[in-house]
Amino acid sequence: MDYLEIISQGIDQWNDWREEHPKAKPDLSHAALHNAYLFQGNFCKATLTGADLRGACLIGADLRGAQLQGANLKGAYLGEAKLQGADLTGAILSEANLSSSNLQDAVLVDVQAFKTDFSKAWLTGACLEGWQLNPMTQLIGIQCQYVYLRYGDKRRCPPMREFQPGEFTRLFQVANIAERPQKIDRDATLPPLRLTGRSPIAQLPQSGASASEPSPDTPQEREKPTPAPTHISRRETLWLWLGLGIPAVLLVLTGVYGWRAISEQTAQDSVTEPPPQASSNIPETTPVAIASLALVDSIPAESLELWTATLSSNEPLLVSSSNDEIYLWNLDTKQITQVLFEHTDIVRDLALSPSETLLVSASGDATVKIWEFSTGELLQTLSEPEEPIWTVAISPDERTLVSGSYDGQIHIWDVKTGRLQNSLEAHEGPVWSIIISPDGRTLYSAGGDEVIKVWNLQTAEQLQTLNGHEGAVRAIALSPDGRTLASGGWDNTIKLWDLPSGELRTTLTGHTDRIASIAIDAGGQTLASGSLDQTIKLWDLSTGELRQTLTDHSDWILSVEFSETGYTLVSSSRDGTLKIWQ
Repeated sequence: MDYLEIISQGIDQWNDWREEHPKAKPDLSHAALHNAYLFQGNFCKATLTGADLRGACLIGADLRGAQLQGANLKGAYLGEAKLQGADLTGAILSEANLSSSNLQDAVLVDVQAFKTDFSKAWLTGACLEGWQLNPMTQLIGIQCQYVYLRYGDKRRCPPMREFQPGEFTRLFQVANIAERPQKIDRDATLPPLRLTGRSPIAQLPQSGASASEPSPDTPQEREKPTPAPTHISRRETLWLWLGLGIPAVLLVLTGVYGWRAISEQTAQDSVTEPPPQASSNIPETTPVAIASLALVDSIPAESLELWTATLSSNEPLLVSSSNDEIYLWNLDTKQITQVLFEHTDIVRDLALSPSETLLVSASGDATVKIWEFSTGELLQTLSEPEEPIWTVAISPDERTLVSGSYDGQIHIWDVKTGRLQNSLEAHEGPVWSIIISPDGRTLYSAGGDEVIKVWNLQTAEQLQTLNGHEGAVRAIALSPDGRTLASGGWDNTIKLWDLPSGELRTTLTGHTDRIASIAIDAGGQTLASGSLDQTIKLWDLSTGELRQTLTDHSDWILSVEFSETGYTLVSSSRDGTLKIWQ
């Protein structure tokens, strides 16, 4: 049976075949599924040993009991995936998104999880022997009662009881906070956290690679840990906690290294039973909205005429645009590290691909440019319309790029080939903002015609029109779970819409001038809005309550954006400053 042939026909055909053959256990060992669209695919008990699943969209996929030993899932999208009992021994999960996934009873022996997002994932009963983390691994809101630290050993951690709320995050995240360097070089590798001294198992060769020629994505090639410090190791600290039961060890670490981060995460963590299998795996508890932010840094850049700014996941690196140039900043030194010159008019919008391998820029010179983010090399220039381009977005699987222009058109491009796939007569006025849903299926566009339109990204079919603003809709943002759309308009209001119904939930008022930019934090609880009234406002997304007004800028706010952690906000203004808030 050629299983790949069935998959190539579409994930719906694959799921239909699985329903017709419920007892089948497909063997997809070493399958080449790089960037494959496998949304909600049925891979229950499938063999995917050594499979190349880099960048694959596996959101909501059924991988219960799947054999994923040595699989390469770097940068894959596994939000809400069902991985109960799956064997991921030696798998590469670095930079993957497993938020709200169910990993109960999964085997994570020697798994590499650098910069992996486990936010709100279920981990009860998982085996974490040799689990490799680094300070960028996200453990916010983990749902876990106990784990195992040695494969085949039935002694639970913690013994004879369950993790208290927030305890799992404290135990594993404190070490990450403790060793976070004061300055982080974009090209530097952060030191990993290992739960045991056991060496990683040999990685299986990837599809098309021989065993004698290791893949460049193996841990040896991609991550070069710094030498271990001479003080007491994390492993010894862990065993002190387990074997001796001395709460003071954890208390000292907590007090010295992480009281602020831990207090925030403790409020978000809970230990409750997961909801019934028929419902979503998203825990019923939700993170607490950011109560307040304080200005921690201001970068003067008056001569650059800033337009927009965005943070990379490596937070000390910021990307901004002005006139026809793009600047990369080191926030520790406040110095520009690189300038990208190719555009001939103002760079209106910037977008980083989820893996941060690509930087996309949209300009008034009627072009979209795709850059290699690590080197600044220009890879492609896309130029079809003859109108200024105001907004750009890249799909979660990094295969599709969408741009919106001043003449109301939306253009859909193939990232790899640069080929124009579709053009839509979308709005009667400029397309001010576009955004793609987390599953990559739906496109939202905001226009000067006072409406928001909802599109099927694959078929280019218009699905809905959202009416409610009494002026141009200048900015839109989606919550991480894709259930709330926020829009800011030139009527000085922000509107929250329930998805997928498109029903208007509430209208937020408080700004005294037009809204220029909005952003939602990674936890989906806080909305930031920037306005021409020179203020930034923070709102509780669930209640609509105004939490804080930031007044440190002295001119129009042009852009606001949260970091991936959700605890840092960057803003740019016509006053010529970039400001960092935490």
